[in-house]
Amino acid sequence: MAEGENEVRWDGLCSRDSTTRETALENIKQTILRKTEYLRSVKETPLRPSDGLSNAVSLDGLNKLLAHLLMLSKRCPFKDVREKTEFILKSVQCIYILTGNNGINLLLEL
Repeated sequence: MAEGENEVRWDGLCSRDSTTRETALENIKQTILRKTEYLRSVKETPLRPSDGLSNAVSLDGLNKLLAHLLMLSKRCPFKDVREKTEFILKSVQCIYILTGNNGINLLLEL
């Protein structure tokens, strides 16, 4: 994945404006979907020895994003953010159940 593509901006979720929060959530969702697709495509292709570290870093980054989303789904003061983050987590969980990928170590029970 290209440098900067993985960066997530969380500051929009603090806004009182629901449109700003919705835009931020959509950007977060797209970033997470790109990461999951990238990791899934990497899993399906043969690995070169040099790929192992970058894949581990990508997986660790995805796990951190998912952990942050899990925290937001439980503690964010904005109901729309809690609901949307829960939806994103469930979407990712479905992707990994369908693909059989056991790479995510984060418990996604909601």
